[in-house]
Amino acid sequence: MRTLRTAAIFFTAFAAMPIFGEDTKTLGEILAEIDEKASKIETYSADLATQTNLGSMKMSFDGSVRGKGSMYDSIMSMDMFGLKTGRRTVTGADGIMWIEMDMMGEKTVMKTTAEKMTRAVSEMAGGFFGFANVFTGSNMSPDPRTLLKTYSEAYDFESAAAEDLDGTRVYVIAGKLKGDAAAEAEDDDEEGVEAAAGEEDEEMLLAFADLMGGFGRVKIFVGADDGFARKVEMLNKNDSPVLTLVYSNIRINPPIEDSVFAYTPPDGVEVMDMAEMMNGGASFSGAGFDGGGSGFNTKLAVGDMAPDFEGTSSDGKSVKLSEYRGKIVLLDFWATWCSPCVAELPNVIKAYEEFHPKGLEIIGLSLDDDRAVFDSFVRSHKGLVWTQLFDGAGWESAIPAQYGVDSIPFTLLLDKDGKIIAKDLAGDELKAAVAEALGE
Repeated sequence: MRTLRTAAIFFTAFAAMPIFGEDTKTLGEILAEIDEKASKIETYSADLATQTNLGSMKMSFDGSVRGKGSMYDSIMSMDMFGLKTGRRTVTGADGIMWIEMDMMGEKTVMKTTAEKMTRAVSEMAGGFFGFANVFTGSNMSPDPRTLLKTYSEAYDFESAAAEDLDGTRVYVIAGKLKGDAAAEAEDDDEEGVEAAAGEEDEEMLLAFADLMGGFGRVKIFVGADDGFARKVEMLNKNDSPVLTLVYSNIRINPPIEDSVFAYTPPDGVEVMDMAEMMNGGASFSGAGFDGGGSGFNTKLAVGDMAPDFEGTSSDGKSVKLSEYRGKIVLLDFWATWCSPCVAELPNVIKAYEEFHPKGLEIIGLSLDDDRAVFDSFVRSHKGLVWTQLFDGAGWESAIPAQYGVDSIPFTLLLDKDGKIIAKDLAGDELKAAVAEALGE
């Protein structure tokens, strides 16, 4: 598995920048206006065309999308380097994502969730969660109502301007990859070229470098009257389009029945349960991925006692897990350089603030190897006040090794007796599991 090593990505406030013209507004005002208008879109349908340009190598995706609340359905035909494929992606009311692929007449079906898919892409992208959100959204039909929020995980928006796009008044909102992530992309660019330097296919080398060093800037064209995205341009460091998405034939709030988003796999087609693979410790390599497993030692099952350990906290105190008996304990394996970990921190902080007074304890287990960076990060993030164990050994840290952790973020929830009651919790799942453990 590729080691997660990207710098921290976290949500930042949008800068207020003036937009001059007939209606002078700041960037912040326009973003708030767009968000308010988009929130009134309950259903939508549109045609979607995607074009990826990697030198002379091109990929195109054409089809249609429709959505209702958190549900969506997209049907796309794809031309990937001359190979024709079809894909349908459906997410129903239960949050399950179905991806049906038709390649040369052979169907395959994957079952997962949007969060799990994003995490898988994040692992393949070296832990760059913001990039994974953008990449997954771009290829699994992003929600055009919340597209700005999705891209804000990876990009800082800097400016906006009003203009006409095929007869529709739009705001063109431009941003650039967040600072540390941009440096990471530059590193990947250089490393990719060096790794491929011995290859004879120069076109492939250049395409690889363009992709890994690309996506440095983004332009999002959003309808000024409805907040619905019309177009996205992702640009490389030379401001050349690397990926373009175009929505057309847009219908706002058309009647759409819930039954549209119900999916049943075709008879005789085996379903790959990717969510189960991630939770059960299976490798993605068998499913065409080169990612990690569940991040969990599968010898330790839910219901087992968590192995006791002793470590040194960041303030120099000795900490033993067994000393926490009688408390609900969350073990949080993370690192400051792991962008998915940093993206999840606000949820962990909220859980601690809400449930610590009721009996929740959190022990952070850092896989950092730079003490100065770790200390600076903890000091600069308000709310990160629970016990943190740090030994400076990175992936060789004793306790993560003891627990078989091979990818982060990873969490284990323990009951008052020290038994494992849940694993790999994030977002709303974390809050719900802790509340249940505390009897709420």
